[in-house]
Amino acid sequence: DVNAPGLYYRHLSTISPYSGLQVTMAVTPLLMEQMADMRDGYRVATNGKIESKTESSQEVKDVSAVFDRFAEFFSSKQISLLPAPYSLASLSFLADNGWDVDGRLQISRGLDTLNNAFELSGGQESLALPNFTLSADSIAYLAEEGIQNTILDEGLFRRLLPQETEDVYKAYRLQDSEGNRISAVFRDSKASEALGIDSSDEAVQRLMGRLAEIYLSQPQRQKIVVAAADIRAKPSQELLGNLYGALQASWIRTVTLKEAIELAPPASKPLM
Repeated sequence: DVNAPGLYYRHLSTISPYSGLQVTMAVTPLLMEQMADMRDGYRVATNGKIESKTESSQEVKDVSAVFDRFAEFFSSKQISLLPAPYSLASLSFLADNGWDVDGRLQISRGLDTLNNAFELSGGQESLALPNFTLSADSIAYLAEEGIQNTILDEGLFRRLLPQETEDVYKAYRLQDSEGNRISAVFRDSKASEALGIDSSDEAVQRLMGRLAEIYLSQPQRQKIVVAAADIRAKPSQELLGNLYGALQASWIRTVTLKEAIELAPPASKPLM
């Protein structure tokens, strides 16, 4: 419903005017699979009755419009697809409980689902982790399924390097005790908080102020700033439009996750 758009539709509609903007979007494969299925029509229980929605119904047309828009953006590379585990399951939770088969299936089935839904060639190297959390035991899941890159929370970075002067504005390589490795960038907490503010003007001021603060501290150095919305954030269409517009500033370059890691590559010595 364009008059009461959902979160995905808000992103898709507000990014359209900004062809030079690169946005990375994490999507849940299970939801995309359901949307793909619904395009052929579906049945729903309403007030104790089964109601059929055919391809000619407005509901099916709306689902098809959103799904096709996703396909268009992913194909044009304006939105960089960041797959999540199939049903947005916590890989750390699965690893903690010894559910290794489930952990690997969450990754492989999620990748297969998105590749099939959007007719992608495969070879996805990045994965979105729920709550930006990764445990040592779950690194093996990613490595074994060919995942090389992810985004983690700044709090995890502070625990790994509590006394160091290193900052979060470059990539790092993490390694478990068995030699499995994953490259990661860490989201900046202050920049990310701006995406959850209700006031559109305040959100833009906070984000741009934070980016300027980081840039001016060492303007000669290449820095990667990750602003990643919390899973609970529900930014309005106005906020997204204003944020996307502000990111057109000449001193800001938006990049994909893979490009970010290439621009500020990790040191050869990994974090254990």
